Amino acid sequence: LRQGGSPWSNRSLFAQLGWDPATLGDAPLRSLMHPEDLARLPSNLKRWNSAQDGEVLVTPFRMKHVSGEWRSFESRDTVYGRDKDSLPTQIISYIDDVTEKRRSDSERVQVQRLQALGQLAGGVAHDFNNLLAPIMGNAELIRLGLAADDERAHAATSILRSAERARELTRSMLGLGG
Repeated sequence: LRQGGSPWSNRSLFAQLGWDPATLGDAPLRSLMHPEDLARLPSNLKRWNSAQDGEVLVTPFRMKHVSGEWRSFESRDTVYGRDKDSLPTQIISYIDDVTEKRRSDSERVQVQRLQALGQLAGGVAHDFNNLLAPIMGNAELIRLGLAADDERAHAATSILRSAERARELTRSMLGLGG
């Protein structure tokens, strides 16, 4: 990897991705890596230089499935051989396909966000409903104290109608809040 070549790789990785490594050229792993992850490869490789013996470095990356889908992987790398300058010469890497785990994590986060949004909507609706009660009560008192043909009575009736529509809206929001 340091010289841009292809290290030995277990054929099952390519089989998981649906590729025949012989058709991918001199650097089959690089040819399948997501461009953003490939750009981070040099800095990821430098981490090996300062890794302690036995330390496991975890690196997330994506690789292209033969279908065109980008699959998510995590590599767990351990340096097990060094040269006279203590630079890594041999690394054991275990690569795990975490695509489904990432999807389920993403779906769980989405559900949690929707639940939080529902709780927020319910809380706002409850507070808003509490604010409507005195508005409606006072508008009704004003209306009852005036003659039916009084302009102010019509205004109080208009306030009551608007407050009733707002109350219906809060009921809908409370339904969201569950």
